[in-house]
Amino acid sequence: MSCTLAVFPRESPDPRVPADRSPVYRPRKPEVSPLWQLVAHHAHAFLAAYDDRHATRFGPLRAVVPRALESFQRCGIPAHGFARVRCPDCRHEYLLAFSCKQRCLCPSCHAKRQAAFGEFVTEEILPPVPHRHVGISLPRRLRPFFRRRKRLTRLARLAYETIKDLLQAAAATRTAVPGAVACVQSAGNLLDWHPHVHLLVSWGLFHRDGSFIPVEDTPEPETVAQLFRHRVLRLLLEEGAIEERVVRNLLAWPHTGFGTHVSRAIPADATTPGVVARYMARPPITPERMLGETSGPRIIYRSDAVHPRHQANFRVFDPLDFLAEVSAHIPDAHEKTTLFYGWYSNRTRGYRKQRGLLGEAEAETSTGEERASLNIRRSWARLIQQVYEVDPLVCVRCGGTMKIIAVIERPAVIRQIRSAELATKPGPCGAPHRSGEPARAARSARRAGGCPAARVVVRTVL
Repeated sequence: MSCTLAVFPRESPDPRVPADRSPVYRPRKPEVSPLWQLVAHHAHAFLAAYDDRHATRFGPLRAVVPRALESFQRCGIPAHGFARVRCPDCRHEYLLAFSCKQRCLCPSCHAKRQAAFGEFVTEEILPPVPHRHVGISLPRRLRPFFRRRKRLTRLARLAYETIKDLLQAAAATRTAVPGAVACVQSAGNLLDWHPHVHLLVSWGLFHRDGSFIPVEDTPEPETVAQLFRHRVLRLLLEEGAIEERVVRNLLAWPHTGFGTHVSRAIPADATTPGVVARYMARPPITPERMLGETSGPRIIYRSDAVHPRHQANFRVFDPLDFLAEVSAHIPDAHEKTTLFYGWYSNRTRGYRKQRGLLGEAEAETSTGEERASLNIRRSWARLIQQVYEVDPLVCVRCGGTMKIIAVIERPAVIRQIRSAELATKPGPCGAPHRSGEPARAARSARRAGGCPAARVVVRTVL
């Protein structure tokens, strides 16, 4: 069946380059995203047909999927609530819509989560010691067994224990442990179910007194694969997921089928570990790779490299099948996709804090005042600045610092303020706003009893 193809724009116009070329933040427009349009057009039909069409392959519909699709359609849309951001100097203001905070589905929210994760890892977790990036993946025959979400977390533990054993053998000690940050991923380049683990590992061991033993050797990828294969097969055999004949068949393969990658040493500078951490926590889907009319019969999802299984750098989906593939990678509500092991685990860090063994970088953020300062730096404005490289709290008119003065959630008040804003919205970018109109609309709504008094509310906004 023929279909009209078109390259969709990015999820929002680049806020770093407005029409007047000034570095001013412009709230994004999620409704122009091809992913948002696809969900808006087909989410209801996808949920209605899931049991008959997709349950056999993907399992029962998880409760998190309908909630995630609904929240994603509300993310960044002012009609569903917003915060009023005002400059106290010139009284200019704009409306900042709420975010959905969905992992792995909303590109904007996941990008801010990546930025926060990279900052947390570099500022609170990693000491200035050598690290390496390790990636381990499964053969296709074993991947369906890990559609049970709990096994994905166990997969990360097995990957850490494999690297720990190799480092302890290289250092000839069993009393010291490495530190590792693990990220569990379930998607391949073309949205296939492809469970794999990324590890950011200290390439050396820590004793209980905090002393570090560096390791110079690099293990052979085949050695890593064999040790990891042994642990994975034992896990599946103990849980009754596979039989012994399957294990014997897999062990007879000339190659293990497990993919392994051990990078070179990562320099302990201010940026490189954070970049690696953000890469490890990347989202499974990129809207810029979607081609095709979202309301049409076909969606094309492309990749930069040719996929060895599909023998192409793209896949053609029915819209409902595309949503099924995407929803399979949405983690459950309390599922952990980033984990910390060994010297970087929460338990070990608590032990070190009690005995004064925190490193210099960690000790700097151990007090309450400094931790509060770190949390401020990870606020929504800070994360937006990291993602888009512009500060959303810099006034477009006078350059002053803007503040959130109210959070609006009641539908009647939302409609009144938005209608006043649209009536006074300027034509060209950068033209002066009649910023008093939204404020007068809010005051009128409060007099009618429909709007709470202006206040600062702790809530994630986009």
